Amino acid sequence: MPIPLMPIVIGGLLLSAFTKKNEDNNSKQGYMTPKRQAIYETALSDVTDPKLLLKLADAFEKEHLLEQAIMLRKRAWLRALPPEVKEKRDKVFRKAMASNKKDAILKLAKEFHEQGATGAARALYRRADGLQ
Repeated sequence: MPIPLMPIVIGGLLLSAFTKKNEDNNSKQGYMTPKRQAIYETALSDVTDPKLLLKLADAFEKEHLLEQAIMLRKRAWLRALPPEVKEKRDKVFRKAMASNKKDAILKLAKEFHEQGATGAARALYRRADGLQ
């Protein structure tokens, strides 16, 4: 099976962009600049390599952006799950999306968010919001 190169290339570019010294005044530690925000959001949505996500998490932690580092580590953990576990999670997600049980959907959305599955959590919250 060929390795998908695009996420690796994107991740490498993100990591190099993040670790490159930025000379503007907004590059202070603990400050989420627009550039850092873009790197963070792209990493969450496009980077599939757990090792690369962990390197980015280390870079964010070094810059005292702990909340983002934690979320990147959670995402790395999700990306590293075995395929059978991913399939089970997907089944649970699809079942919840077809459900009319608002409380159960909200509970699952919270769990997914806490685990770093932000996109799935967002979809579940929208589903719950659409119910009476």
